Amino acid sequence: MTTGNTAKRKRIPTKLARREPKGKKGKKSKKLIQKAIIDLVSVDGLGLRDIKLDAICRKAGLTIGAFYFHFENKDAAIEETAADHLNEFAEQLLTEPAREDLREELERIIEAYVVALAQNRKMMLLIYTTLRRSPAVHEVYVQQHFKVADRLEGLVKAARKGRGGRGKNTQLIVEFLMAGIESLGENIYLWNDERMSKLGKDPKALSRKLADIWLAVARTEFS
Repeated sequence: MTTGNTAKRKRIPTKLARREPKGKKGKKSKKLIQKAIIDLVSVDGLGLRDIKLDAICRKAGLTIGAFYFHFENKDAAIEETAADHLNEFAEQLLTEPAREDLREELERIIEAYVVALAQNRKMMLLIYTTLRRSPAVHEVYVQQHFKVADRLEGLVKAARKGRGGRGKNTQLIVEFLMAGIESLGENIYLWNDERMSKLGKDPKALSRKLADIWLAVARTEFS
């Protein structure tokens, strides 16, 4: 889930048009629609363009009228489902205050990504698939990406200065670490490749090893 432009760190307005459900029944039916979309992508193996509105309603056990009560169209439903789960993941990750120790914080962040991919593969597959084709979902991703990156940047800079470094290239290092966390996790848990999947059998052990590797990278001085 790497982003193309990491230079600007301003809040990007989300273009998703949302219709908030009213009452418990409304929220339940909306969740059924979103679960149906996730299942169609991950369980049934459909591409986003292959998902049909009637298939969503059939899997959710709802009428087309109920669908349009919550979403403007199929694409809006897919995008909002991915964006909601992106926001939920980021909120869980960022609720806990940052650790003062870079090693501990790196492991905590890495573990959050790895465990999410290992235990919520269906959800993450939808996010990764939608991210590549939806500017609106990409905007949500960029917002959450920078929140995590900003948290890491201060710790990386302090760690580098603490070892006699100058704290230069901190943003580049943080983006390198973020890209590594996201891309490796995607390769291990979403590729369905036997060789790669062996690396992820123990998510917590994998997180510890990656934290050690990336701590060494973060502390390395270069010009």
